[in-house]
Amino acid sequence: MTSNTDLYRSARDQLVDLIGDYDKAVAAFAWPQLTGTFNWATDWFDVIARDNDRTALWIVDEGGEEPMPPAPSKRDSDALTRLGDALARWRPPRGHEGEETRPYPTLPRWLVGDWGPVIRDSVDVVRLSLVAGALIALASGDVEHALRFVVGLAGSLVIRWAEAPRPFDAAFALAMAFQAWGAFAGAFDSVEGYETAARILSAAAFAAGFYLVLVRLRVVPDLQDRSDLHERTGMLLTATSLGFGIGMLYEVGAWAANDLFDAEPLTFDQLIANMSISFFASLAGAYFLVIWDRRGWRTRRVPASALVKPKSA
Repeated sequence: MTSNTDLYRSARDQLVDLIGDYDKAVAAFAWPQLTGTFNWATDWFDVIARDNDRTALWIVDEGGEEPMPPAPSKRDSDALTRLGDALARWRPPRGHEGEETRPYPTLPRWLVGDWGPVIRDSVDVVRLSLVAGALIALASGDVEHALRFVVGLAGSLVIRWAEAPRPFDAAFALAMAFQAWGAFAGAFDSVEGYETAARILSAAAFAAGFYLVLVRLRVVPDLQDRSDLHERTGMLLTATSLGFGIGMLYEVGAWAANDLFDAEPLTFDQLIANMSISFFASLAGAYFLVIWDRRGWRTRRVPASALVKPKSA
């Protein structure tokens, strides 16, 4: 079967041969009947440049001299093609005609819902635990911890309102429950490593969750239909900044509160260590968001019917 490249090359060569006879060129020329789509980068430039050692790019300065190393001044066609192939691997697997998104994994209905309009899935059960915790704390006269439960519930309801995909919704609700119940039960002081685990989970959940809230508010673009390297980089930086920014405000507030409340002293070195943990956890949450986008999955919760395993016959 003749390739699109050969068909295009034949039509081009025909016009080149007739370049001095306009009337004959008009009478003889016919557009090549290409199959599918024609991509200039892959169907033409890559083909003519492959295994071609002729100079394709020559960099000189204003005086016509080649620049000093380490940048090579000349690149042949094949080298540029291989460089383009390497860069192309960073391009999105979607966003262009003919490219397909990866299917969602199939999961059991007890895990993904949709059970009902109010209690949709297991994530809402986690939210109910925050309601229960607030009531228990109030019944025992512990207003401070009751407020922790209420704030955690409010944050998780914002993520639910944003219709965040289930993994991000679940991560945020679990982070809020982990924080509130841990503080109420005294786990931050009695369980080694609990505070670090809570900080990691919260920062990662904040980074991805609040970015999705900004998407729903149309503050940042929804990349569902189109995403590229620079857009993904923007997503990574913005989401990381959100998670780290919230974590930093919390840490600075806790550090400043040492002189105002009866709290365990927090040294400057501990503050820096905690902020470092928040940064890398936020980066991990943002990176998971980028991976989600690379798979072509939606930034909005999908119906359970798209996820539930079909019943075997």
